[in-house]
Amino acid sequence: MKPEQFIRKYGVDEAKAVIRSSANALVDCGDGETFHVDDLKRLLESVYFVHEHYTVERAKIYADSPYTAPEVKQALERAIADYESIYGGGESHAN
Repeated sequence: MKPEQFIRKYGVDEAKAVIRSSANALVDCGDGETFHVDDLKRLLESVYFVHEHYTVERAKIYADSPYTAPEVKQALERAIADYESIYGGGESHAN
């Protein structure tokens, strides 16, 4: 299972628990696959970054704004891509 699938299946709270208990280690998914906890942490940070804008739609609007700093725009676009790789486009999964 990929880290995106892990978050989708078990949720943000379980992902946070895994990160707390598995610092700099591989996570065994129980299906014969592993992923690095840093990948899970990066994805979780992306989810939180998108949630700072309440919905993925609002995050996209902010990223497209001419007033958004280029470095923020780049980071937010990467976070949106991560978010959509987990949940698909156009959905809000705040928890």
